[in-house]
Amino acid sequence: MSALRARALAGEKLSDVLIIDFHVHLPGPWAGMAIPVQTGEHMLAIAERVGVLRLVVFGAIHPDLRATNDAVAAFMRRYPERVVGFATLNPYQFDMVAEARRCFDELGLKGVKLHSMHEGPHSPRPMSSYRKEWERLFAFLAERKGPVIYHGVVSEEMVRAFPEVPFVMAHGVGEVQAMERLQDCPNFHVDTASTQNPAWAIRRAVSILGPKRVLWGTDAPLDDFAQRLGVVLDSGLEEEAIRHVLGLNAARLLQIGGAS
Repeated sequence: MSALRARALAGEKLSDVLIIDFHVHLPGPWAGMAIPVQTGEHMLAIAERVGVLRLVVFGAIHPDLRATNDAVAAFMRRYPERVVGFATLNPYQFDMVAEARRCFDELGLKGVKLHSMHEGPHSPRPMSSYRKEWERLFAFLAERKGPVIYHGVVSEEMVRAFPEVPFVMAHGVGEVQAMERLQDCPNFHVDTASTQNPAWAIRRAVSILGPKRVLWGTDAPLDDFAQRLGVVLDSGLEEEAIRHVLGLNAARLLQIGGAS
């Protein structure tokens, strides 16, 4: 048993471990999904009890993503030491580069979340067909060194075409084939979010990508900070690797502190 795991099981908050949750949704009106936590403040209080220092927060499936991005920015302004806001973008709603520029330059957001769940039988055309729009967006993010966390949408070709952009596949520790195909791309990362990704999946991801390309994420408030922390502590990884997964890797992508 690792010393970190033993301390956590004893009820100790790991205050000497940098813990950053890279996959958090802002509570609010999500289309078609029930959220168990009603306010961002409640979510922050739960995270603080577990010892989570910062949350990377973005919106979700919503018919007005500009309003969602504004809400994330307002939340970040209220808690600048705790919250890192990401913009949620979608080509069906607006010019993505224009909205990304507004989010970065006017709202102070630090990265982008992309999600494919807007696509469906009523969509004007498949998201993958917006090739020029995606290329413009990733060129902008390459200039800003803005990380992208994505659920669908991003292809392996895009990851390879924009090596300056840090790409993080949401729930990616469960995607063995994708990790194996992209293990030679240093800008490709995965996160640990969601309950379908148990401790052994995290250990397997580290074995494929190395300890510096796996990031801790919970999918909060849909999942529990303590449970997802326990999954990493229970993974059997060495303490140095655990520290990278829980926060050092996120700090490096977010350019926080001098993380290496």
